[in-house]
Amino acid sequence: MGWSITRIFGFILLAVLIWQFFLYYLTAKRPGSDCSSYTCSILSTGGKYRQQTNSSHLLWEPDGCTLRHRTLHENVQCMMDIAEKKDKVPIVAFAGDSRIRQLRDEFIHQITGNDSDMVANPSLIVNEDWYRRHDFRADFFPSASVNVHFEWSPFIDLGQDSLIQFLTRIIGMTCWLPDILILGSGIWNARDCSRFNRTESECVLEYKSSFQALLLLLERLPLSTEIIWIPQSILNESTINRPKDPFFKVGLKSGTLIPYNNAVKEILASNSGRRIIYWDSLYIASRQLADGLDGVHFGLKSKQQMMQLLMNWICNKYDHDRFSPAWGLVYKKPLSNSFCCARKCS
Repeated sequence: MGWSITRIFGFILLAVLIWQFFLYYLTAKRPGSDCSSYTCSILSTGGKYRQQTNSSHLLWEPDGCTLRHRTLHENVQCMMDIAEKKDKVPIVAFAGDSRIRQLRDEFIHQITGNDSDMVANPSLIVNEDWYRRHDFRADFFPSASVNVHFEWSPFIDLGQDSLIQFLTRIIGMTCWLPDILILGSGIWNARDCSRFNRTESECVLEYKSSFQALLLLLERLPLSTEIIWIPQSILNESTINRPKDPFFKVGLKSGTLIPYNNAVKEILASNSGRRIIYWDSLYIASRQLADGLDGVHFGLKSKQQMMQLLMNWICNKYDHDRFSPAWGLVYKKPLSNSFCCARKCS
């Protein structure tokens, strides 16, 4: 039976449509795919401070995407969006030494406007019974619908105040499992290594072994818990001057903590299990700005900039309105699709 021109044309048209649909299926980014994973990773891997036009103000600029300088209102809305999505009040947990506690303080500052970090701002007067700097503390902020926990853990594996002891305690306790876990430890190990005249190689090997044991516990946390490891930030020798504090009498140098960071990076690079974010940009920022008052802790500017990175990483994917009223702070208003970690294909 002969084929009419109309019938042949119909088959050709159908073939073209099928081919176009096939190409779309292969190239389109469908809902549920991680369209923003690349720019999310940029937040934790690199960047630099950039001086603003006609100003001495420095802002952190990630490599390859635009940081959104989030307002308190936006951060609060983000926490409420997360609570709605998860159908529960989220827990953001910080575990580590005093520098991790500073990040906890800045996180609270970003969602409440209240600062309690006396290390970066000595003019603050804080009730020590409430602050409990060397103790566990849990706070619920109803205005933002978020729980913020802090666990004092200056060592990875050394008795009661250790990260391993903390994780051992919460694993299996569903109501205490964090949605976001930010942890870090190392400077106290370096201090004790110097104080007891041990070799650096011996101490770093012991630290590496402790981190491997910690990693086994981190692997047991549910996949819903996002984990961030904070590296040991640089020491500023020119401002380390607290003669009455034995912590600063042991000869720690600016390069002392680098081998400890390298040990963690080596383990995480070879880890085939769950993804744990190593926040390298925090180390880079602490090295470039070095604004801490005592040479060890974060200063106000570096701490605030790093928390903006963290809030971008947590919140940008939940935003609906991606234009912030805070763009007056930056040298130009970016396109919405250039924001770090923002969904571009949902």
